[in-house]
Amino acid sequence: MLLLLFFAVSWAQRKITGEVLDQSSGGPVIGATVQAGKSVGTTTNTDGKFTLAVPDGTKSLTISFIGYKQQIITLVRQTTTKYRFR
Repeated sequence: MLLLLFFAVSWAQRKITGEVLDQSSGGPVIGATVQAGKSVGTTTNTDGKFTLAVPDGTKSLTISFIGYKQQIITLVRQTTTKYRFR
């Protein structure tokens, strides 16, 4: 008898889009690091914008850039965020 088992694993994700701006000037922060945990991350583009696919259940994003204080942003079911760096 041949027994075949197939396991389907669904990695549920959601897409977060956002913008990182300088609090003083309002200009984009180019190349800021945006992370969800230790293994998922991206950097902002020339407009300070980013898109990141994060696992369902992700509760926060960490935003960092040289010369700015690292910030942790709490996500509450939103898929879009705008942040002004200090």
